[in-house]
Order: sequence, then structure tokens, then C-alpha cells
Amino acid sequence: MDRIELKGKIQVIGEDCIIVEGMVVDKTREYVDFSIPADDRRFKLFKEGEQVQAQVFSRNKGLLFSGCISKRISGDVPTYRISGLHGFETVQRRENVRVEYSAPMEYSCDSELLELAKKMENAQEVFERITGLMKEAFMIDISGGGIKFSCHENLQEGQQILFLVSICDKMLVVPGAVVHKQLTVDPNHIKYFYGIQFRDLDEETKDLIVKHVFRIMRMKSRK
Repeated sequence: MDRIELKGKIQVIGEDCIIVEGMVVDKTREYVDFSIPADDRRFKLFKEGEQVQAQVFSRNKGLLFSGCISKRISGDVPTYRISGLHGFETVQRRENVRVEYSAPMEYSCDSELLELAKKMENAQEVFERITGLMKEAFMIDISGGGIKFSCHENLQEGQQILFLVSICDKMLVVPGAVVHKQLTVDPNHIKYFYGIQFRDLDEETKDLIVKHVFRIMRMKSRK
């Protein structure tokens, strides 16, 4: 609980997977109170009994935990209490929390496709143009800032790459770059593993990916 700081930033996600940013206004070992600015564009009302997950960061470490909205506290700004705190998990301070997520995906490093995706503003048009031109791969984990995936092609660090992934029941075309690389070798083939950093994401796409990450976290916490 020491890493939950009064007046510190807190991110809370409810059952609808909407992420809300607020400020910690009180805490004990049994509960955490937080307030939400009424002018926040992601403002929402929580209901009593709603299951939530929250994350806070202090210095170089972060803390994830789950709980339940037990009450709304009267005041000038919307303020809520999270009780029944459990599932505490330490995470490294980073822009986004990373979760394991195994799923098929497609990618391409073709320079013409990359340039096409940059020039076309309509995502549906990009999707229609690149469908059938991508290579198969397998996603291993995901965050709001990037993914890890495996394939049988030897790529170079720094290489630009385009992804086609299914997120929140939508097919997204996402640009990125290879930031690190590993490989495994057996008698029959070499398998490559790549860490990818997303590049030039618009706010809507990033929100969808972060929402997807938290949905995965909620599903895992219920098991």
C-alpha cells in the first residue's frame, strides 16, 4: 500500500472496459478513494457493486490491483471508494502494461504497403488494399505501446513493419518497428521472436488497444 500515494494518479477500468484517470484522495489497507475531474473527456459514472481494476505508479514501479466500488462519496467532484482490494501485482513503470495474449495475426515489411498505409487516411480502404498481401505470424503478448510476435522470417532491428490484428472485434492496421529480436533453433527450422514498438498510432486506435489489454486482464483475474 505504500506505493499508493495520496494525490497520486490512478487509472481505473470498470466492467465496460472504459479507462478513467483520477486522483487518490484517501487510502487505508481496506480501501482506496479516488476522484475524477468532471471535465475529463473519459468521464463516466461508476455504480456500487461494480468490479474494477486499477493501477498506480510511484517512482520506478507500478502496482495493479482489483476491487469493488463500494460507495460514492458526496462532494464537489465525483469520488468513489474501491473496497475488497486484492490481486496486487507489481509491474515495471512503463507507458503501458503488457499482458500475455496468444492469437494469429498478419504482418508485412513491404515498403510499398508501408507507404500505402501512410498515405491512405481511411482505415477500411487500407484494410481492403492489403488483405491477401500479408504474411502469417503469431502474437505472444500485447500492450498499448507494442507487441511481441513470432514468425519464420529473419527481420532486422529497426525495420519498419505493418500489422493486421483483430482488437475488440475490429480489424486494425497498425504500423510499428522492430526494437529487439530473439531466435530458437531446432533441426528443422529457425523460429524468430520480435519485440515491436507501435508507431504513429492515432488516439482512437491506441484507446482500442488499451481497452483490449484491460479486457484480457479482467478475464485472467476471474480465472
